[in-house]
Amino acid sequence: TLITLIKYQMNWPSPGDPYYTAEGGVRRDFYGVGFVPDLYTNGEEVATDISSVQAAYDQATTRIGMMKMVASHTLAGHVITVDATVLPFTNFTNCHVYIVVMEKITYDNHMSNGETSFEHVMMKMLPDASGSAVNFTDRVAVSFHEVADLTGTNMERWDDVIVGVFVQDDATREVY
Repeated sequence: TLITLIKYQMNWPSPGDPYYTAEGGVRRDFYGVGFVPDLYTNGEEVATDISSVQAAYDQATTRIGMMKMVASHTLAGHVITVDATVLPFTNFTNCHVYIVVMEKITYDNHMSNGETSFEHVMMKMLPDASGSAVNFTDRVAVSFHEVADLTGTNMERWDDVIVGVFVQDDATREVY
């Protein structure tokens, strides 16, 4: 089972999160998020209590893989290069490939609620929060190559960069 955990920080409640980005706002609008925390698994809203999260995880582990993905990234200074290839096992239309640069664990964003670290915080989306539109043809690989300068993001530790790649149907919000 593969899980890609991505946390999009929001600019509310006041005073807002310093890790909020306009890209996170685009994803908030995509899902219709009106409060935090808010959790989505495979594009569907899930309550944040442990039994609901476990049920969503258990259901997700029964899904059959419909694509094979291979991705890698390199970081030269503050410039990241990401290469990803998606091989679908059937035809898919109305999809977007999202490439998300995250910091594994951040520490410099603690406030007064007692939390001192935050995992998988989205720092940048490539090429942007709208992803790359694509229609997939059965067993025809599609490759993506993205380069971005991460200077100006809130990245704290440059050796703590991770990248997540996912394919989503924008009409149904299903994540393949």
